[in-house]
Amino acid sequence: MDFCGISDEPTAIEEKHCISPAVENTETWCVAAREPDINNIESLKKDELACEYLNRLNGFSGKRYGKKYLKDQKKRAEYCRGHINNIKKIEESCTHYLKTITQIIDIVPK
Repeated sequence: MDFCGISDEPTAIEEKHCISPAVENTETWCVAAREPDINNIESLKKDELACEYLNRLNGFSGKRYGKKYLKDQKKRAEYCRGHINNIKKIEESCTHYLKTITQIIDIVPK
């Protein structure tokens, strides 16, 4: 398995990553990280969410990407690194994300 360049547990631990299944489309989190101005963002339909994410990806990069870039790991990683300081926006807009993170924190050895 390879997820954003992390293919084994030692790398994940070294990089301080935790791999977890997502309840919803992770594009929801990407949209929330840039401009969380959508009420009830988690209720968007798949196509609506894809459009919102691409709009934000294009705004961030200054380029025009099409649907084939929705799951592009390199573009997603660049976008996430560029919005890493906006984690509070995601937590405030995405209750499933916050619940998942809270559950992970509760089980991770301290």
